[in-house]
Amino acid sequence: MNTNRRHPADRDRAVARLRRLTLGTAAGGVIGTMLFGGLAAATYDGTTATTTAAATTDDSAAQIAADDSTSNTSGSTSTGDNSTTVQATQAPTATSTTGGAHASTGGS
Repeated sequence: MNTNRRHPADRDRAVARLRRLTLGTAAGGVIGTMLFGGLAAATYDGTTATTTAAATTDDSAAQIAADDSTSNTSGSTSTGDNSTTVQATQAPTATSTTGGAHASTGGS
């Protein structure tokens, strides 16, 4: 006789234990996600702090750049002493294409 034989009641208890463990883990995950989301919402006010860097701190160089009326095609202004003041670049424009899109995964 084999004394290690499992009984149907043992199986039922194991299935019930596994079900409780699964439901507990799922409930804990949902509660943890909600707590993490609440913490994130409470600590983030939805605004960003941006800073801008000055192109130059020398007032005379800024005045020369403001008074000079010549500019080249790249968007920078040339000053009388052959230095350039960097200006902000333009935002890219969206282009539209016709035809079907094609994606490749790199296969041969």
